[in-house]
Amino acid sequence: MAAALSIILTECCLAMGMKARIVYLIPFSPYDGDNHVVCEVFISEKRKWIMLDPTYSGYIMDNNYNIYSILELRYALASRTSIKFSEKFNYNGDYEIDFKEMGTYYAKNLFYLSCREIQTFNSEQLNDNRIRV
Repeated sequence: MAAALSIILTECCLAMGMKARIVYLIPFSPYDGDNHVVCEVFISEKRKWIMLDPTYSGYIMDNNYNIYSILELRYALASRTSIKFSEKFNYNGDYEIDFKEMGTYYAKNLFYLSCREIQTFNSEQLNDNRIRV
C-alpha cells in the first residue's frame, strides 16, 4: 500500500508542477522482505527536499519543526538525534502509534535508497534506470 500511496502523491505533486520523486527505503538484510516507500518533494522556497509519508499521512521534523529530507532523517536517526512526528501522523486513521517504534522502523529501512533517475507520470511502469544509493 505504501508504494501505491506514494505513487499517487508524487504524481499529484508533479501535476501541480512541483518536483517530486518516489523513493524506496530498503533495509540492509537481504532476508528482510519489508521495505517502505515515500514521496520526496522539492520546496523551492526552502531550497531543499522534504520527505512526505502518505502511508502515515505525515512527515518528520527536527526539534525546530523543520521537515526532514530522507537523508536528513537518516543522519538524525544514525546520530540518535530526537525527531518529531507531524501532529496528524496516523496509520489508516489509527493515531495510537508507538513513535519510538516508528523511529526504529525508519532506521531499519534507511540503509539503501532507490529512486528513478527521471520521475514522470506513470514512470513506475517504465523500465528506465533506477538509482540505488
